[in-house]
Amino acid sequence: MARDLYDGYVDRMAEDINHFFVNIASDIPLLCDDFLTSLNTAKHDGDTDDHCESDKFVIYPWEVELKLLNICTYKAPGPDELPNWLLKDMAPFLADPVCAIFNSSLRQGHVPKIWKQANVIPVPKIHPPKLVENDLRPISLTVTLSKILESFVGGWILEAVGHQHDTNQYGALKQRSTSHALVSVLLRHTECNALGRYTFHRTYFLFHTKFSSTSSITLRAADLKMNDSAAVDQKQNDMPMTIHK
Repeated sequence: MARDLYDGYVDRMAEDINHFFVNIASDIPLLCDDFLTSLNTAKHDGDTDDHCESDKFVIYPWEVELKLLNICTYKAPGPDELPNWLLKDMAPFLADPVCAIFNSSLRQGHVPKIWKQANVIPVPKIHPPKLVENDLRPISLTVTLSKILESFVGGWILEAVGHQHDTNQYGALKQRSTSHALVSVLLRHTECNALGRYTFHRTYFLFHTKFSSTSSITLRAADLKMNDSAAVDQKQNDMPMTIHK
């Protein structure tokens, strides 16, 4: 890529890639600290029944220890260069101080500066890449501890808004994937056929995985087990339904 687009100037190519990745989120406004006022000033009244809002956002050492014990040691560390095996093996001893940092960060609305940093690796979408803007995908290696804190915050957010999710939402949710979305579409087709709303002969689905690797799966319309009154003739049933995954 450097040879074809930049006449061999690797430094200039690196600068352009860095500039492009940095500007991806440049239109997102900075986070305002005003909404943290209620959390910073809330007081706990001991054994009274009045539970302040801040009580919902407290992390306990045993929760941190469980997260540390579940770290995958085969993953590379982030910019802090703390090896994951160290965090996992020393989880019982690190849980308390890490938990204190987490709770302090939540109260103050700030995290250590290095937790905001990431090692960004440009991964080509196609080979060879031709344009920086279209053919490179940023893959970020962030600090493991920051990902653990993020998992706590993400859990609270999901708990607050989870009931508002559409039943057909499959992205960014645990225990849901593109496979579930595909099955949902096939089920919808089957139901409509059974009700006589319409009949389909062949359906093509095309979706790409995270790294654009594709494989082909072939289904047959007969596999949908359509009702006899709504099913097409045998010749059409033998027509393949091709799914690229």
